[in-house]
Amino acid sequence: MVCLLAVAAAAAWDTAVYFALLLGGRIATPLPFPSSVLVLALSLALALTAARPGPARVWSSGQVARSLATAAGVACALPLLLMLTFGPTRYAREADAIVVFGARVYSDGRPSHALADRVDEGIRLYHRGLAPVLIMSGAIDEDHGVSEPEAMKARAIAAGVPASAIVLDELGVDTAATVEQTAEWLQQRGVRRVLAVSHYYHQPRVKLLFERAGVLAYTVPATMSRRLLKEPWFVGREVLAYYAAWLSPFLPER
Repeated sequence: MVCLLAVAAAAAWDTAVYFALLLGGRIATPLPFPSSVLVLALSLALALTAARPGPARVWSSGQVARSLATAAGVACALPLLLMLTFGPTRYAREADAIVVFGARVYSDGRPSHALADRVDEGIRLYHRGLAPVLIMSGAIDEDHGVSEPEAMKARAIAAGVPASAIVLDELGVDTAATVEQTAEWLQQRGVRRVLAVSHYYHQPRVKLLFERAGVLAYTVPATMSRRLLKEPWFVGREVLAYYAAWLSPFLPER
């Protein structure tokens, strides 16, 4: 019960800070409902249940199965909750660099809609003067050999960003690699603040990995010019990817 009350206190503090930032105009979100509100309510409810005396219970196999199913549902819901509350929230502010996470690029060098939206968001942040550098991070496509960062750079230059303000990271083959490369780049320059640009469903994992790398990351979701055809798939995949990232320090290295 004491542990649950401690969680409730932390959630209450987080909720208060969230609304202070929101009312102060420091963040913007289409859904002013932090996930910490639900954590607060759930932890208080569980604390009350723990404090209530009662006889010992013998659980039937059906009750155990229902409890396990409920636990699995909650486990899936937690990352989804973060995607829908934290993910769309814009924490744009001054930083040392803007890192744009890569996405698919076509064989003719055209960025996909997802990639174009991410790059355009980074361009807008740069033109607002929030950071002096744009880090374009992605991979070289294994099928046709086109570089995601090069396509991102070309789009940024066409939008008026000077080439001298663009850093290419072609080793960003996945989210963890982008975070690792960005953290190293920041460390070499003695800075640690970035604006992280990606889609809303990606941002909880991005924030988790940057925090683990010791980088102060302010997430900014890309404004979507249209809904992505595979968006439900991306959201579902992120549930598994989030837990994989969360568990990665505890798993044995290959």
